[in-house]
This record gives sequence, C-alpha cells and structure tokens, in this order.
Amino acid sequence: MESRVSASQIIETARSYLETPFRHRGRNRAGIDCAGLIICVLKDAGIMPEGYLEQLYSNIPKNGLVPDTLDRFFNKVSDYKVGDVIVFSFMNNPCHVGFYSGNSVIHAYQERGKVIEDQFVGKWEKRVFCAYRVIE
Repeated sequence: MESRVSASQIIETARSYLETPFRHRGRNRAGIDCAGLIICVLKDAGIMPEGYLEQLYSNIPKNGLVPDTLDRFFNKVSDYKVGDVIVFSFMNNPCHVGFYSGNSVIHAYQERGKVIEDQFVGKWEKRVFCAYRVIE
C-alpha cells in the first residue's frame, strides 16, 4: 500500500490516543480496544484500506481472525519498522495488536484499562506472533 504518511506520523497519531479508556469494541476517543486503535489511527491518517470490513467478534477474536483479516490488506513482514502493526499472541491465540514505535508498543490494553505505551521487551517481545507493514 503506497502512502504519503510517514511512520512518525502514524506513531504521533497513535500517541494522541494515549490514556483513552479501554472499551471492548470501542472505535472512538470515548473508548477503544486494540483493534479499534488500529482502525482509528489508520482512518485519522487517511490510509484506511479501501474495502476494509471490520470483522465482528464476541469476546476475543479466535482462530487466527486477527492475522487473517490483516493478511487481506497489508504485507506481513519479518523485520519490524516504526509504524508497523504487531500482532501478539495470548495462550496461543493471535488476538492483540499494537503499533511498533522502535523501542515500545502503543496499544489499548484491557488489563490496564486504557491506551498505553509499553517498552517492547520482555513479555511483549516474547508474545509477537507476526507484524504487518501498513505504510510503504
């Protein structure tokens, strides 16, 4: 996907959501979940893929729904660059996403109740399932 948006603009936009309350299936600044953060940031940056249809899920997306959806719109990559979307796995289920900022990950995390920026070390680095390049 070609874009005139830079990686730093993606991260700046993602950071503008820091402290936004976590809300399951939330898609705005009143409340947002991890997928909602990706959707809102890409919309705000003007690079939401044409034809994107948000997948519905009940509690958490299971059976590879997250990577299957991202596979349709973005290129999977093995190296991480600033602005990439990282998919994290919990209990062998790739169900959580965030933006890679170089040394941290910006994500809406239910456990903390809001959008946060965590260091990309330890548990987050170990949980990486795959990554996607949203801008070229």
